[in-house]
This record gives sequence, C-alpha cells and structure tokens, in this order.
Amino acid sequence: MTGISSLEKSELGHPQDILSQAIDAPSERAVSRAMTILRQVGACQQSAPVLTPLGNHLVALPVNVRIGKMLVYGGILGCLEAVCVIGAAISDKSPFAVPMGQREQADAAKHSLVTANSDHLTLYRAYLGWKSAKSKGKRAENEYCQKYYLKKSSLIDIENTANDLKRLVQNIGFSSVEKISTNIQNQDIGLLRAVLTAAFYPNVARILPSKVKVEASERQVCNCHTQQGHATVHPSSINRFLGADSHLIYVEKIRSRDRVYLRDCSLTSPFSILLFGGDIDVLHNQQLVVIDRWIKYKTFARTGVIFKELRHLLDDLLQQKIDSPQTNITEDPVIRVLQEILTSER
Repeated sequence: MTGISSLEKSELGHPQDILSQAIDAPSERAVSRAMTILRQVGACQQSAPVLTPLGNHLVALPVNVRIGKMLVYGGILGCLEAVCVIGAAISDKSPFAVPMGQREQADAAKHSLVTANSDHLTLYRAYLGWKSAKSKGKRAENEYCQKYYLKKSSLIDIENTANDLKRLVQNIGFSSVEKISTNIQNQDIGLLRAVLTAAFYPNVARILPSKVKVEASERQVCNCHTQQGHATVHPSSINRFLGADSHLIYVEKIRSRDRVYLRDCSLTSPFSILLFGGDIDVLHNQQLVVIDRWIKYKTFARTGVIFKELRHLLDDLLQQKIDSPQTNITEDPVIRVLQEILTSER
C-alpha cells in the first residue's frame, strides 16, 4: 500500500473495515502502517481517515506517496526537472557502479562530484554531466561514464522515468517556470533540500559530534541520532564521514547484524524543517522553536509563528487548486516568498 487510492472518504467507513472485504484483503498491520505513512506525509488528517488538500492531489499520481509529494512541491517551487530525476533515481537502481577490485577508484570518482553534502544532488550533478556529454556524441558519453564509473543503461532508465514523472505532474497542473538552470547553483540547493525534506520527513537524523579524538590521517564515520535511536550513515553515502552541526534527511533505514544504517541521505536545513517538518511548538519564554518535541532551534519565537502561518497559507493554496484546477498557484505571492526564504539560506 504505497499509494493512497485505497483511502476512502470518511462517510464510507474506516479504511480497515472497507479493505477487509476485499478478495485479497491486506493485514490489519499493513493498513495501519499505510495510514501512518499517509499521516506522516500529510496526505491524511491526523484525527480521521480523510484526505488533506495535499492528499487529494496525490491521488492523481500513481507513484509512491513520498515521491508524489516530491513531485508536487517540485512543481510548485520551480525545480520539477531536478526533482523528477531525483525521484526516478530513488525508484530505480543507482547509476554508480563499483567494479570488482576498483572500489577506491570508483569512490574517488563519485566524491569528485559531491554537491551540497547530498547523495541526491550528487547524483543529479552526475546526471547533468552525462546529459551534457551525450549531446557531444557517443564517444564523449562513453568517456564520461567510464571516468565517473556510471552505468549508461541506468542513466537511460532514469531519464525515461523522469520524463514520465514530469508528464504526470504537468497533467495535474503543477508545472511552473523552472528556477533551476542546467547547472546547480547555490540558490538552487535550498529549494531542493526543502523538497527532499518535505518528501521524507520524519526520516531525519541529528548528526552527533565526535566524542573520540582520531589521528589526522583517520576519518570518523558519521553517527546520528534519530527518534528511534542511534544510526550510522551507510558506507555507500557521500556523507559517510560528514561532520556538521546539522540534520540529515534520509530515504531509508537498514538494520544489519550489529548496527542501523541510513541510506541515501542529504544535509537539510532549519528553514526546510521549519516549513515541512512536524508539529511546531513555540516556547516564547525560552526563545525556542521545537519540531516534534525533539528538534530544537534557538531563535525568536516569532520565527516559529511565521513558519506556522506559511504552512497554513500553503495548505490554503493547495485547497484553491482543488476547488479551481485551472488556478496557477505557482505564481502566487506566497510561493514567491517561500522561494526567496529557501534560496536565501546558506
């Protein structure tokens, strides 16, 4: 149950009761898990099995709800092209290859493309480089793939899937003028971080400071704290040795025999979490803004109040889009304000 087409209107009854009548009925646990994801994404109301304005738009996208949310906000914020590529890459296999006995060289090639401490933006940069090389002919394309240890077949699959995703979003009226050029600029990073945060929150982890002093020649792996406990960034991530006083957004958590790994992660930002994170509590006397009771920002109380209001305004715009599908909300002043806020963050 990765989509939301099975979520019925409340007057028809609870989803568990409805789905239990199906010929191949899902388990109660599966339905409960699906409902939890829908609430986390913001597609379903917290108090009842009723679609939110966002959920009503996601119904029209036959994709995983997190990818669907990426696409909607990518269209709204003017970074749809990049988001479609990233969404396609998450859905398909990674284009980065590690030939037998060449891990060190492959890792070095991948790290030469690192962008904004993000596995997702690094992959997008590799994709853009491939597109540029391909435009110069097969020889240039093959040389590029060989230099950066990329699988051409995977890149082609990502391109095809990205084109399909873009058409889906355009068909439901969420296409806008692209704010991102063919090269990733500093101002683009804020938009993409925000969209990734919107899609994968509450998959967020706080990077822990290193408590162990190591030799200059050694590197300390990136350890994190999540709401469920301790985790370590996966060896395949470009953030494997990241040290920063910040948070990571991640796609999935993998449990091995002795530890928990975070796969496909990107450095996120305070503005992204304040705008697309969980419940905001404003502690006026302490000048603290707290997200979901554990992510804390020392700032003016009015900052939390402003972001709360921006969330309401964004929900109102999504509702307007439902009521009047022809409305172009991407040019609304609220969206322009959001773009300015997110691109101003460094």
